Formats: sequence, structure tokens, C-alpha cells
Amino acid sequence: MATLFDLMLPRCPAPNTSVIFSDESSQQALKFFVLGALYFWCPSESYKSEISTLEKNLTRLKADYKLNTVKWEKVPTPSLKLEGYKALVTHLASLKNKIKFKCMVVDTHEYPLDEKEITGGDPLVGYLKFYTVFLTTGIMLAQRGYYYDITIDDFSCRPPKHDSRSLAKHVEARYVRISGKKHLKQRHSEL
Repeated sequence: MATLFDLMLPRCPAPNTSVIFSDESSQQALKFFVLGALYFWCPSESYKSEISTLEKNLTRLKADYKLNTVKWEKVPTPSLKLEGYKALVTHLASLKNKIKFKCMVVDTHEYPLDEKEITGGDPLVGYLKFYTVFLTTGIMLAQRGYYYDITIDDFSCRPPKHDSRSLAKHVEARYVRISGKKHLKQRHSEL
């Protein structure tokens, strides 16, 4: 798994790791912008095998139902593909004692991504700000003291101040600042 954060800093020696898989809805011309995440924690020494097991199960399900990228806005009509979507939801629901789900819904008419005073009119800045708040305040600060392994879509095609690396830096800095961990001599997360 590639990381977008500075690996020069040593990893925080937390006994547990919170594994976070996050994605967002489109930000284009919609009333609502949604950030969502599936997350679970496990002992740090075994978290990579836990991720591997989850990913293997999801890969098998997708192969069984001939699914490629699952896009929820394109839920298919009755077909093998629809049965695959149902099987995916059923599988994740079966893990309810282990995996949690959280989302943040932003009413973009009330809180526009391109709000002039906060984002300078740049919707990408708004996007990064909401994503940073969602990951840090919404998930990380609710389970302090873990190491956080965060997986999102890589959006490196964006300008440097708006790419995944920028999000990783903002998430780490906000978590360190708000959690009271005033030093940056360790990494608390990787994206």
C-alpha cells in the first residue's frame, strides 16, 4: 500500500490501528455533498492482514457477480449485477460488530464549497476543508490514541495544493493540533 505522507517521521507506536476507507459523492451542481467512511480498529501488529482479508473477500464477491468499480449512483436494474450490489451490502452488514459507518452530509446551498470568505471562492479548497474535518473530527478524534490508516481515491490529477498529499498533510496537522499532540516527531496517520 502506497502512502502519501512523509515516511521520514517514525510511526506513532499506538497499540491499535484504525483502518478507514473513505469516499465522497460528486461535488458538481448537487444540493448535497456527502463524505462517507467504513472504519474498524484492530491491533497494530495485525492490521495489514485484517485489511488483506477484507479486500480479498470484497474482490471475491466482485468476481462472483462480475462487478468492476461499484458506483452507488449507478445501482443496476434487476440483474446479476444488482444481486452483486445486494451481496456486497449483505457482506458488509454481516460485519456490523466489527465495521462502523459514518458520513457527513453537507448542504451546499447552506455551506457552499466555493464560499468566498473561507475558501476564497475555490471549491477545491472547500472540498479539502470538509474532508479534513470529516476525517479528523468525525472519526479520528472520536477514537484518540490509535494510528490511522486511511484509504481514499487518489486524486493526484489535481493541482498540488489540492491533491491527496495536501489532504494527508492537513489531516495529520489538524489531528495533532486538536488532539493536544503538539509534536510532529511522529506520524499519527497515513493516507
